[in-house]
Amino acid sequence: MLGHESLVAMYKRLEDCQLLERLECYALWTIPSVFPSATNIKENGNALIEHDYQSTGALLVNRLATKLARTLFPVGTSFFRIDITDEAKDRIRKQLGAEADELSFVRLEKEACDQLFRNASYAQLIQLLVLLIITGECLLVRQDDKIHIRSLRNYVLQRNHIGEVQRIIIKDCKRYFELSPEVQQFLGERDANAKLELYTQVLKVTDPKTRIVRWEVTQEVDGQVLDGIKIYRDKLCPYIPVTWSYMNGDSYGRGYVEQYAGDFAKLSELSEALTRYELEALRVIHVYDPAGAFDIDSAVQANTGDFITGQKDSVQPYEFGVYQKIQEIRNDLETLKQQLSVAFMYAGNVRDGERVKVIVALYKFN
Repeated sequence: MLGHESLVAMYKRLEDCQLLERLECYALWTIPSVFPSATNIKENGNALIEHDYQSTGALLVNRLATKLARTLFPVGTSFFRIDITDEAKDRIRKQLGAEADELSFVRLEKEACDQLFRNASYAQLIQLLVLLIITGECLLVRQDDKIHIRSLRNYVLQRNHIGEVQRIIIKDCKRYFELSPEVQQFLGERDANAKLELYTQVLKVTDPKTRIVRWEVTQEVDGQVLDGIKIYRDKLCPYIPVTWSYMNGDSYGRGYVEQYAGDFAKLSELSEALTRYELEALRVIHVYDPAGAFDIDSAVQANTGDFITGQKDSVQPYEFGVYQKIQEIRNDLETLKQQLSVAFMYAGNVRDGERVKVIVALYKFN
């Protein structure tokens, strides 16, 4: 009989390290802080960020995320509609009486839409869109009337053959004093600053008889299983994995940046090469003819307007770099930027009425 697999072991088994390395590259080409390298993450303070030699990727991703947010969740306008059947309306009227009129449903829509712009939830949704564009996958968590966003750096998924999520495992690194009093009592007395790994499992369970789906949430900390199981009905689970696009057979979604990875890689390499070449081209050295008559020491120490002896032809300035080559590289970079701008719907500074709005369907697998 096989023993019980801990959440720590299961997390390591489901983690895709090669995927994480690719996502680090996609983030480096666009917004490095979204998914920094694991080797640069510090215990205290901000992570050390490796920046690229161009910022075009950041501009394109930020503008696309902002456009999608305005399109999907417009300010001051209901972005969804409550459609209630006549039978449901009759039941509501029986419970609420005269208060349950058409205007009450309109007010309910407005209150639900306004809730999105409270507790910085709208900013979290923009962060979600940025993560989706770059990495293709993120986890939305509804907790304490707020929205929290997790990247693949902090959770893993397990899907079935048709892409439905069966299991989510979230990893949190917390200090002892950050844990709830119940968990502290369960673990016993420890150093307040002791670092512990808290693993949360969200497991999909289907009743074999009724086919009713529910989600069971359990936790482990420091290798010990915590007491208690939280159960959520299907579609009401606060842990919502979201993908940009999903291909059958994959474990995780794929982002928009991946589709243009070749152009972003070329843009990055050419930008770095051009920067280094231009810096080298700015160097100026002087070639001196030993047989010529020229006082080198006096020339080095001379100020503007001083007189020195010697033949000026004995010293010639030498500069690196060829302007034509620099111009050709700049033209190639401009072509790449134009191609990516079209793909990311960026047309420079134009009015809102001239922007093309495209609604992107965000697939949610519970």
